[in-house]
Amino acid sequence: VNEIAIGSALEFPIKEDSPKCSFKVQVPADRAGADCKLLLHTFSASAVKPTPQLNFYWKKDSDDFKAADKQEHMANSDLEKAVVACKEAGTYFLGVDVNDCTGCGASEFVGNDPAARVGVVLQDKKDFIIDIGTETEFITPPLDMLEDNKVTFFFETKSDNHVAHFDIDKGLTSSTDNYDYFWGPVGMAGNGTELDSSATNEVVVDGLAKAGKYWFTVAIKNGLTGVTSSFKAQYKLNAKAKDIEYPVGTCPLEKCDDSDLQSCGDCREAGCTWCPDSAKCTNRAVC
Repeated sequence: VNEIAIGSALEFPIKEDSPKCSFKVQVPADRAGADCKLLLHTFSASAVKPTPQLNFYWKKDSDDFKAADKQEHMANSDLEKAVVACKEAGTYFLGVDVNDCTGCGASEFVGNDPAARVGVVLQDKKDFIIDIGTETEFITPPLDMLEDNKVTFFFETKSDNHVAHFDIDKGLTSSTDNYDYFWGPVGMAGNGTELDSSATNEVVVDGLAKAGKYWFTVAIKNGLTGVTSSFKAQYKLNAKAKDIEYPVGTCPLEKCDDSDLQSCGDCREAGCTWCPDSAKCTNRAVC
């Protein structure tokens, strides 16, 4: 089953007439609640390729999506973003299919280099929360924020004496915005330690002498009021945070209930799910 880590993204192949593709999302108990929201965000892998406009579907515990599970898109998002509630912890399923992809070729997002991507980012009230945990490398989708927003990364080291590297790639559209960076151990009072916010993308946290849980925050130091700033972040422990690839998922590219796909090999080759108990091929992620 395709699974998207909250705060990151997944690449996947898709065609304009593909069945819905399903992704599993786990919402932990310590993040669920009345203020918990998940931002669903599709974006292209290449600036020279169009971004497919996707429909989003959202359901708890099942990917048997109905019409009522289709989500409204955010205003002025060009079918790129939607927001869903995560009041309860547990397993959720995100479904996507193509609403429109004007300008896409027949195999634009299929092959060895799939170009469609979808990210899931958690918002607590107005701020983004990225839970890296004990992962040694991590990559986010583009994060859009206004001047009064911030993004906080939570990460953990299991032994002493580590260095955390963050690459804050503002791209061309936000290259003139200045960001503030702070870090500290989880539970520490105050605003933490401020880090160098020079013009380079790399930010280094080198005070991790003891194993434990830490946080790193990015806030806009100055930008244009009311104008969105955007960056993508990469993280690595003990190495420069560069060249991290998004995980690649598998999506159905054919109608999975077609008669010529009703065998295990043909079904899976088409990106569909083979259900051995019923001996049927389905586009759902779980039989």
